[in-house]
Amino acid sequence: MMVNNFEKIKSLLNFTSENDFYFLQVIQRRKDNPNINRSERLIRSFYIYSIEQFERSMPFIIELCNAFNARAYISLNKKDCHKVATTTMVNVAELINNGNYHAVKNAYDSACGTYKGENLTWVVDIDTKDVSFADEMRKLIENCEPKDRQTIVAEIPTKNGIHFITRPFNRAQFSKATTEDITIHTNSPTLLYIKA
Repeated sequence: MMVNNFEKIKSLLNFTSENDFYFLQVIQRRKDNPNINRSERLIRSFYIYSIEQFERSMPFIIELCNAFNARAYISLNKKDCHKVATTTMVNVAELINNGNYHAVKNAYDSACGTYKGENLTWVVDIDTKDVSFADEMRKLIENCEPKDRQTIVAEIPTKNGIHFITRPFNRAQFSKATTEDITIHTNSPTLLYIKA
């Protein structure tokens, strides 16, 4: 089953400065490609600086995913290129100081992945197609503090369920309200596309 979230994701992108960008990666996963020798393999990274660039990149991203049986993921935590660049500079100096020269080539992507960015969102991974279970989890999230705003900002379909894209909420309160083992990612991408 193909999952194409380009239109849903596009509505969540917000560019307010020339330094704003979103980090997107096309990744092969072993669960889709048992022949690869690690859990995942990066095909290509993208740095999206505008809605127009996002739209222009869409056919190529889909082509890469289809050709490599890969998935496209995007972090909805907006990045600032100046802050990512300075983080990269610090990381490169540390890598060189430690003699880890081969890792230098990955320093920028690594900084993109670790820098939380602006407009912090979380990904609550509901790994089932059970609609009533998803409804129950949705209600639990919305009942968590703080209650002065809508917590769930988007629902992104995945291969096996749904990602609730949320604003930060009281995780302890959520954990007390459910016995289910739900993964909450505080700095993680969501699914953009998979051919499946």
